[in-house]
Amino acid sequence: MEKMKIISIHILVIILIISCKSRYQETIENTSINKDFNIDSIANYNKDQEQRKKLYINLKNTEFILEYFDIDNYQDNVNGIRSIIQLFKKCDDLVIEGSNSNIDSIKRRAELLSKKKSDIRVVVWPKLRDKFGQVLAKEMWVYDMYISTKGARNTTIEFISLDYSLNKNIKKTQDDLRSIFYDLRFKKVIYKTSKYDEEYTFYDLSSKNDSD
Repeated sequence: MEKMKIISIHILVIILIISCKSRYQETIENTSINKDFNIDSIANYNKDQEQRKKLYINLKNTEFILEYFDIDNYQDNVNGIRSIIQLFKKCDDLVIEGSNSNIDSIKRRAELLSKKKSDIRVVVWPKLRDKFGQVLAKEMWVYDMYISTKGARNTTIEFISLDYSLNKNIKKTQDDLRSIFYDLRFKKVIYKTSKYDEEYTFYDLSSKNDSD
């Protein structure tokens, strides 16, 4: 019985230590963030400062996510590709919001996130375009449609199908996929009825560069 009491006391002490350590770490982190915003007291803390603090934390956390970003951790399907696109769109929005802030610490975080997302996008987007082409090719093979990406950075995507002998089918594919073509920053889309076609329909896209 005495032994059980001792064990219980030890467990309680350990829990208290862990709790205190967690609170101490949280205090340090909050103190560091608060210092950036010159928040000296509860009386000086307002809703505007809370929004700034939230933006700072979002910038910091998103930068952390990008630090460990790996394209192979996402599903090899359209949903996986869209998840990556949405992550980087969030980065773009945060960078714009942070750059417009009048708080130096937020601007610095925005600059760091901007550089990191651009560096990653330059490497990842060619792979993502190629993955997109492969996913579509796999899905559309059963309909006798052949899809591939071309160019050193996979900035061109080519569709081959007898369906594209009709302009309305070309227009439908282009309209349906226009948004993701721009999200993936393709520069050119080609529609052919045969791989031997010397004449074909193509669209030049004024999409952003991967480094933007």
